[in-house]
Amino acid sequence: MHNLELDTNIRGDYASVDLFLVPQATQYADLVEQVLERFDEQTVDLILDEQRMPLPYYEALEISVDAFLERYDLETPEAIDVEDAVEICHDLLDLGLFDIGFEGEHVTVFISHDGHVNVTPTDEMTNEFKETIESLEI
Repeated sequence: MHNLELDTNIRGDYASVDLFLVPQATQYADLVEQVLERFDEQTVDLILDEQRMPLPYYEALEISVDAFLERYDLETPEAIDVEDAVEICHDLLDLGLFDIGFEGEHVTVFISHDGHVNVTPTDEMTNEFKETIESLEI
């Protein structure tokens, strides 16, 4: 994580101020987009794990999965177009790192609040999975 920016979280009337380094969120969303495109995903299911997030991230979220569905005019968190999923990812990651993921036909991509991106194949594609991951431009 070479590209970090300073951000603040002011609480109350400057009773306290948290200063922290935030990874450039667009890089995470761009990586998710690249993975989903490389594995030729058309639609994905949204996975937003609010329960695993540390309290500051959960407080910052302040909205539920339902709010995302309503904002993007989606009926359910399933079968979301990859384009919409990437837009949701960009919007959420602009706030910081969250436990958010997308499950497609071939892979599941999950970003954890500690900055790790996990890609797991959802079907039997061992060799193809390895080759595709190695071809990513990271």
